[in-house]
Amino acid sequence: MGKSILLVLLLAIALVAPLAVMPVIANNDTIVVGVDLAHGESDKYLDYIIGNITFVEWVKIESTITEDVLSNIDILLVGQPTQAFSADEINAIIDWLGTGNKAIWVASDSDYGNGPQYQDAANNLLEGIGSKLRIELGAVYDDVNNAGASYRVLGQMDPDNIPELYTFLLKIGIEKPILFHGPSCVIWVDDIGTPHDPLNETFDGLVRIVWTFETAYYSENEEPWGILYYPDYVNVQRRYLFVGAEYWNDTNTVIVASGESPYGDYEPGYSREYYGVPLDGPKYVRNMILWLASVVSQRIVSTTVFEMDDPEGDDNGPGTYTYPTSSDFVEGAFDLLKFEVGTADGVLVFKTQLKNLGDNPWNGPNGFSLQFVQIYILTTSEDLPVNHTTIGANVEIEDGWHFAIMLTPGWDTEPVPIGQKAAIYYANGSYIVQDGALVVSADQENNIILAFIDTSVLPDVENIANWRYAVLVLGYDGFGPSKVRDVVPGDSTDWNFGGGDANAILAGVAPRVIDLLAPTADEQYDMLTSYTTEPAAFAKVSLFSIAAPPTFTTTVTETVTETVTETTTETATETTTETTTETTTVPTTVTEEVPVTDWTMTIVVAIILLIIGFLVGWFAKRT
Repeated sequence: MGKSILLVLLLAIALVAPLAVMPVIANNDTIVVGVDLAHGESDKYLDYIIGNITFVEWVKIESTITEDVLSNIDILLVGQPTQAFSADEINAIIDWLGTGNKAIWVASDSDYGNGPQYQDAANNLLEGIGSKLRIELGAVYDDVNNAGASYRVLGQMDPDNIPELYTFLLKIGIEKPILFHGPSCVIWVDDIGTPHDPLNETFDGLVRIVWTFETAYYSENEEPWGILYYPDYVNVQRRYLFVGAEYWNDTNTVIVASGESPYGDYEPGYSREYYGVPLDGPKYVRNMILWLASVVSQRIVSTTVFEMDDPEGDDNGPGTYTYPTSSDFVEGAFDLLKFEVGTADGVLVFKTQLKNLGDNPWNGPNGFSLQFVQIYILTTSEDLPVNHTTIGANVEIEDGWHFAIMLTPGWDTEPVPIGQKAAIYYANGSYIVQDGALVVSADQENNIILAFIDTSVLPDVENIANWRYAVLVLGYDGFGPSKVRDVVPGDSTDWNFGGGDANAILAGVAPRVIDLLAPTADEQYDMLTSYTTEPAAFAKVSLFSIAAPPTFTTTVTETVTETVTETTTETATETTTETTTETTTVPTTVTEEVPVTDWTMTIVVAIILLIIGFLVGWFAKRT
C-alpha cells in the first residue's frame, strides 16, 4: 500500500510541478513609458501628462539606468537632462534599443545660462546611442510668433507625410501653436560628423515633426558656438526644426530629439495657455505618445468600443450590381469586411476594412482613390437634431443620425459634395472639413481606410458604448452626382456600376450603395430593395450597435495642486476646470490594472487534484 500511494504522489508531483513555474500568458498589448527623473530633470506637468494619457502605462525612473530598469520599458522619455549619462547607462540604453520595437525621446534647452551643460548631456546621449540627430548649440527666438516674449517661441505641428510610420497621428486635433520656452533646434550629422540642415537636407529615416514659424531666428548666448548655424545663420529669419525623429527600420526603433521638453521645463511643451496665448500642448504630447506607441507596437493604439464583421462577397448592392469594367476597379475594392471604432484619450479611431483598397491608382492624397465611405452615427443624445438623408447614396438612414463622416480620397480644399475633401457633417447642416479635427489616411497593406477625430468636436462621447452606426461603401467619382459613382441599368460601363433597376433609376431612388454594414448579405439586400418607385421613396438603411467586450479597469483619483494662469485641464472624461491667476486643485485620473484570476489554470489544477484523489482512494480500497 505504501509503495502504491508513494507512486501516486510522485505522479501528482510530476503533473503539478510544471504548473508552479509555468508562466501565465500576460497581455503584451500595453505600452509602457518610462520617464527619466534621475539626471536632474524636473517633473513639472508630469502628473498631468500621466493622468490624462491613459492608453499607456507610466513608470517614473528615479535611479541609475540599467538593463533591469529598462527591461519592461517600451518608450523612454528624457526631458532636458541637466546631468550627463554614464558610459554604463548609455550602454544599457544601446542594448535596450537593440532588442527592437523601442523609442526614446531626448529633449534639451537653449544655450542660455546653464544651457550648454544641458545640451552637452543630450548630445552625448544621442551620439552615444548612434543617432544622427543633434541639438544645435544655440537658441531660437521669434519676435512675432511668441507668448509675450521672443524667447517664448511658438511652434507649428507640420509632420512629414509617411503613412507607413503613422505620422498622420501627429496632427490629430491640433489647430493651435505649441510652446517652446527658451528653445534650441534640431540638426543632423552624417557618418563622418558633417552637420546638415533638416530644412533642405534629409536622410532615409528622418521624420521632421514640429517647426518654428518663418519669423523665427537663430542666435547664440554662450560658448561653445553652434555646430551648423553659427555664424552664417545668426539672426536669419526662417523655419527651424523644433522636433525631429530618426527611424531605424531594421529594429523598428524611433529616436526623437527636441529643442525643448514636453515636461519639466520652465514652462513645458504640455502647456495649454501661456501669457494669454491658447496652445495645443496637451494634444501635442498626447499625439507624440500615441505616435510612438503605435510605431513600436506596429499598430494603431486604441481601445475598441465597437466592432462588427460584414460578409465577404456581398459587394453587389441590392444583389444585382456589377463593377465598372475599367481595370482600375479591382475585385473586392468595394467589399466591406469589418468596421471598428476605438478610443485613445480624446481621439476616436474609425477603421473601415475592405477586401482590396486597390493600391490608390489615381494617387488620392488620403491614400486611396476608388472608395467613398460614409459613416452615419446616432448618439444617445435626445437634445440634438436628427437627420435621415444621405449624401448622394440614394438611401435614408431609418432612425436618423446626429453626425456623419464622409471619407473621400481627399483632393481639393472644399468639403464633399461641394468639393472633394473629407468632412464631418452634423445633422443641422454644419460641417468640419478634413484638417486637425479630422485626419484621414489609408493602410494599403491591410486594406483599411482610417479616420481619426478629436473628441472635442463630437457630442455625447461619454456614451460612445451605446452609439449606433450605419456604414455605406460607394464608388467615388469626382465628376459624379454628389461625387458618387453612378449605377446604370443593364451591363456596367468602363466607369459606372451596372445591374441597376431601370424603374428605380427613372424614379431617382436606385441606391448607389455597393456594400453596407449588415450581419448577413440577405439583410443588406432587404434594406437596399426597400425603395418604392410609386410613390418614389428611398430605401431605408438600419443602424447597428454591437459593443466590443469591455476592458475592466479601476480608476483612482489623485489630487495635484498647482498655481496656474488661465489653465484648462482635460481628463479622460472630458471634465474641465478653469481658473484665472489663482491656486487651483485639479483632479487627475490614473488607471490601474485590476488583477484577473487565471481560471484556466485554476480549473486544470482542480481537475488534476481530483484525479489524484480518486487514485489515492482506489489504491486505498484495493489494499
